Amino acid sequence: DCIERMIDVMNQNANCGMVTPISLTDDGQVTWAGGLQAFPFGIHLTLPANQIPSSSYQSYWANGACILLRNEMVRRIGIMDENMRFIFSDSDYSFTARSRGWEIMVCTAAKCEHNLNASSGLNQNETINIIKLMDQKYHRYMVTIFILLLNHSPMMLHLYLHKLLEYHTLILM
Repeated sequence: DCIERMIDVMNQNANCGMVTPISLTDDGQVTWAGGLQAFPFGIHLTLPANQIPSSSYQSYWANGACILLRNEMVRRIGIMDENMRFIFSDSDYSFTARSRGWEIMVCTAAKCEHNLNASSGLNQNETINIIKLMDQKYHRYMVTIFILLLNHSPMMLHLYLHKLLEYHTLILM
C-alpha cells in the first residue's frame, strides 16, 4: 500500500525523481514530514499527525528511511555518494537531484515506521557508530570545500583538496 501510493505520486509528475512517505515512530509520532533544507544539513519537518496536509507536496530532501527513486533520475545523476553510508547521504543525494532539475515529493497518503537512531540504539553498536562518525567527518570536509569554493582563492582550495585526499587515503587503509 505504501509503495503503491508513492508510485502514484511519482507517476503524476514526470519531474519527480524521489518520493518519500511520512515517517512515524511505532507509537504514531511523526519523525519526518518533509525536509526544510537539504544542504549543508538535512533539517526535519515534524508536525503533529493531525496537521499533515492531505495532498502530497514538495520537499527539499527525501528521508533515507524510505525513498522511491525514479530509474531515469538515477541513470542521469548517478548513485549516492559511497563515502556516506548512514547519515547525510539522503540530504546530499537530494541536493544533487534538485540541483539537476528533479523534484522531491512527500506522499502524505503513505506512511512508514522509522525509529530514529534505532541502528545504534541502546546496545550502542560500535561498528555502526564508527561508520556514522566517518560519515560526519566526510560531510564536514565536503561542506568546507563548498564554502571554500564560494569564499577563497584557488590556492586555498587546492591545499584543502590535497588534505581531503590524504584523509581518504587514511580511511582506505
